Amino acid sequence: MASRIIHLAISNELSKQYEFSDLDRLYFGTIIPDGVSNRQEYILSHFKIKIGEKGKRLYNLTKYRKEFGELMKVDDLYLGYYLHLIQDLLYRHFIYDRYHWNPKLEGNIDRLHDDYRQINAYVIDKYGIQNDIRVPTGFANEKINEIAAFEPYKFIQELKKDFEKIEYKGPFFFTDNMADEYIQWATEYCIKELAALKNSSHYFDEYEWSWE
Repeated sequence: MASRIIHLAISNELSKQYEFSDLDRLYFGTIIPDGVSNRQEYILSHFKIKIGEKGKRLYNLTKYRKEFGELMKVDDLYLGYYLHLIQDLLYRHFIYDRYHWNPKLEGNIDRLHDDYRQINAYVIDKYGIQNDIRVPTGFANEKINEIAAFEPYKFIQELKKDFEKIEYKGPFFFTDNMADEYIQWATEYCIKELAALKNSSHYFDEYEWSWE
């Protein structure tokens, strides 16, 4: 949902307010849920499920905490992954409900993705994002690979392209101000969740953020 550059910007903002143990693993964990090759793997990597008779959808944060909660306490890769899921749920609300984006109009998805590419330079510069994200040594042996078929090396190569300068044409829909608004908002929610996790609880309720 949110672009990988925006996820990294949120992580940078979080690091100013919360003491993580390993920022390199945090940053990688923050983006790797998107490091899959097709829709089915994306559904798996985001713990996406249907609930109720109307088939509402959500990302099953409860399941993630049950499977990786202990690792989240000691490993920022797993914590970053969890925060990515929260950020994506927030982003759905931000773009669909707050700004009423319509993905059904022909070409709108491609135009939105082009906005992301246009806005990368602004976000990278403002939030001090470095082009130094690496696949952690021994990643193939990480428990997180039980979730989905990740393609980390291909994904990191694609990330590097986000740092390439392109001709700025102006936004179609997603603006600099929207990026700043979302990053600030998501950072506030993640800080609340991190505080709750420290007390062996959670702040974010995925059912309140489910969608049809």
